[in-house]
Order: sequence, then structure tokens, then C-alpha cells
Amino acid sequence: MTEYPVGSREQVVIAEESTYGNFTGTFDDGWILGHNIQVTPNFTRNFQEITNNGSDSLELISLEPGAKLYSFQLRFNPYDFRWLKYCPTHANVSNLDKGTYYTHEFTTDGNDINSFAMQWSKRQEENQIIELYGCVITDWKLDWSKGTGQKDSFLTVTANCIAKTHVDGTAIASVSYPPQKPFNFYELKFTLDGTTIPELNSGSLSFSTNINPQDSLYAYSDNNSEISQPIPVRKRYTLSTNINSSNKNIYQEWDGSVISGTNKLEILRSTNDTATFIFTNLYLDTAPLGETNPEGISPITLVGIPTTIEVSVNDGNAEY
Repeated sequence: MTEYPVGSREQVVIAEESTYGNFTGTFDDGWILGHNIQVTPNFTRNFQEITNNGSDSLELISLEPGAKLYSFQLRFNPYDFRWLKYCPTHANVSNLDKGTYYTHEFTTDGNDINSFAMQWSKRQEENQIIELYGCVITDWKLDWSKGTGQKDSFLTVTANCIAKTHVDGTAIASVSYPPQKPFNFYELKFTLDGTTIPELNSGSLSFSTNINPQDSLYAYSDNNSEISQPIPVRKRYTLSTNINSSNKNIYQEWDGSVISGTNKLEILRSTNDTATFIFTNLYLDTAPLGETNPEGISPITLVGIPTTIEVSVNDGNAEY
């Protein structure tokens, strides 16, 4: 029987590089990124046209390859946050041994770049193995929603990435499969101005470095038309969440000032298996007023802009 590529048979493995674009290990030492992984590639060669060489012709003379750009998107249900350090918003992480568990503190200080190598394997009649090097997450979003469908209750990460180069691999990595289940919507807790809001319907956290790959593309022969290390420009964060509200207090937070008290989103899977996103200097950007719903509840959407998001994770991983 002919074997065609089927998405459920694919494997995506990532592994840390020693320096940008320099992978000295093996993918057998890497790990599975998450559950239900989807890869959307956008690889381009930016062909340049030669339209005239003096001949009497209205046809293209030739196409010459230009810049190599390996952009791609990863969409997955996370089970931990090891991958976060590959986004330059939170490249610095400290690992603290707490005895029975470990704490991983991500900070936004500095402009460091961590990169990863990725092996994307398609099992089929003849396996296709795509290996990418110098991978960096340029921006990512964490989505959640209450749900009862087959997959819509899991937390979902959508990460936009850029790689330096790629080669065709020869062997599918042999790695352990994720020991934990994906994070679920009922493990969330949202706190605004020191008050827990149980009526959380859906929402997202967005992290961006405003990286433009063309900023790292140079007229330099050693690069072989590939990009150099990406350059973070400005770190930006957005919180958007939909809630049911029964009083006017939240609307009164929309006064142009920083929301006082504690503002955070927590993932509480079990004791010492948690992730906390603390919003520093959180402002409400749009008025939290829901439109009239004549047939039911009129929820409101909060759009908040923090200057910083501090991330702390507790789990059984010794090192991130």
C-alpha cells in the first residue's frame, strides 16, 4: 500500500543550539514540542527577474535566486514552557531546585537571542525529513477558551518563527513522547486588581519582539543569501480576555491609569505544576463595555497592555 503523508503521523522535535545557527548535538537529545502540532511553512527564494539582455523578446530571460527566507508557524497544545526561552522577550531563565520540584523564572532583561534546531518529519512512502537551523520565535500567542469539543478546551500556542537555513535529514529522531497532558481551560485562574474573576470565557496573551527578518539580511558573501542573527526591536505584550461581569467596577478601571493591585493569569495543573504570568503596569486600552445581547448574557472584553510580563513556572523539569 502506498503511504501518503498524514498529519497525525508527523513528528516535530526541537533541540537547543550552542550558538545561533550552530547545532552540535543530535535530534535524539531533543524533545517533542507539544501535542497536536501543526507546522505551516512559508519558505521563499525571492527569485529575481532578468527581463532583458538585448534580445528581441517579451519573455523572461531567466530567474535568479535571491534571499533565502525560512519563515514558519508552529501551532500546538503546550504541556510545559521549555520553548519560551527561544522567544527573545524571555530569553533569560533561571532554574531553581526546590527539592521536590523546580522553579523556572523567566525575565525580560537584556536582548539575548536563544535559537533552536528543529526536525520536522513526515512519515510516508519515502520519509521526508526537514531540518531547520537558527530558529527563533519572533512572536507568539497563547489562546484559551471554555470548550466541550474534541480539542477546543486545550490551551493553544501559535508561534511565528524564522530560521536561518535548512537541510534534508536522513533519519527520524528517536525521542521520548511528552509525559504530561496539555494544559486545559479549567486549570486557569485570572486575577484583576487583586480580585479573582471566575467568569472567564476566553482570551489570549500576545508576545512580540517586532523582529523583521530583512533587518538581518546583508550584502555579505559569507552568508550565502541567508539571514544573520535576528534583531529584536521592541518588546510588546497584549492581554485580551472575555468575561461575564455583573458590576460596574471593571469599567471604572478604564481611567487611563495603571490598574493597581495584583494582575496575573495562572495555570494551576496540580501542586508544584503551575505557570504564572504577572502583568506589570497594566493599562486597559479599550472601554470594557459589552454590546447588547437581546437573547442572553452580554459579556465584556478586556484589552490590556502591560509594560512587562514576568513568567514563573513550577514543574518537574530540572532545567529549561
